[in-house]
Amino acid sequence: MVKTWFVVGVMVLLVSLPVVGCGIPKEDYEAVVTERDAVVAERDAAKSQIASLQSDLAEAESQISSLQSDLDEAKIDRSRIEEVLNSLNEAENRRPNVSVEETIAGIDAVMAADVEGWKNGVVHVPNRDAERQTERVLFTLIADYHRDFERVIIDPPFAVVTWRIRGTAGDRTKEMHGCSVFEINAEGKIRRYWLYLDSAQVASFYASDS
Repeated sequence: MVKTWFVVGVMVLLVSLPVVGCGIPKEDYEAVVTERDAVVAERDAAKSQIASLQSDLAEAESQISSLQSDLDEAKIDRSRIEEVLNSLNEAENRRPNVSVEETIAGIDAVMAADVEGWKNGVVHVPNRDAERQTERVLFTLIADYHRDFERVIIDPPFAVVTWRIRGTAGDRTKEMHGCSVFEINAEGKIRRYWLYLDSAQVASFYASDS
């Protein structure tokens, strides 16, 4: 009996020695656990950050979609540009039947408050007031002023128009050809324009016949 218990004790001792001898020291084990916990925490933080970024991305996509919708609504179409051009020409061609100032007021109605332009790509017309001075001279000189659009090309929000102006000054018939490029804003007003004229033809147009 004693011998049996002795044998069992020796076997237990032999089994426990490798386990104890090959075990990880407590400090190392705790370090491994701490590192594992840190990795898990970093993983969880990364997941949370990804979720937050996905939420931000979804919100940004929603805002972009909304802005695109607003932009689409703000775009001016071809038919509206045609209306603006016709209104401008009708306003100018009223000159034989109305005063110079009434003619200019009609032009004002289709111009944006911050309109600006360029003549022959060089001379900058900074505002509407500057152009009104030129119009007063023109409409005073040519009381029977009339302008015809010859060709119109529309590519919203831009339009290109070639035109011919005719009228009489004194007893002489005057004629001038030119081209205008217009940019129309979402409100249906002319925001910018580029006017191209032959300088020699302009000088002849305004020249006195006396």
